[in-house]
Amino acid sequence: MGTRFLENTFYSLKKKKVKKCHERSYTLSERIEGRDCPRYADTTIGLKRLENIEYCFNEIIRNNFPGDFIEPGVRRGGATIFMKALLKSADINDRNVWVTDSFGGLPKPDSMKTMNINLDLVNIAFY
Repeated sequence: MGTRFLENTFYSLKKKKVKKCHERSYTLSERIEGRDCPRYADTTIGLKRLENIEYCFNEIIRNNFPGDFIEPGVRRGGATIFMKALLKSADINDRNVWVTDSFGGLPKPDSMKTMNINLDLVNIAFY
């Protein structure tokens, strides 16, 4: 039920006007996938991504993995609100939810710059 509040689909599943470059109506499937930009919702990531956050959260807790949670690239902060609610509902008080954003988007890629990293070092670090 909490995800439906964040997605603004709790009260009505009817089409509503939203703003995303231009006014248009959304479909429920677009809202579930996070492919629209709801005007009055706390998150724009869609129900499927919220469900994935909940799944990952439950796996982390079930497997007793240590650490905090983070939402990089916040926009409206709905995923952060959701993660904090999950912690509270599980009565977990020794973890934080961190929020980060550039507040200006990412810089454009520079085609002249390349990463010069040895593949062997990458393999050692990640495999």
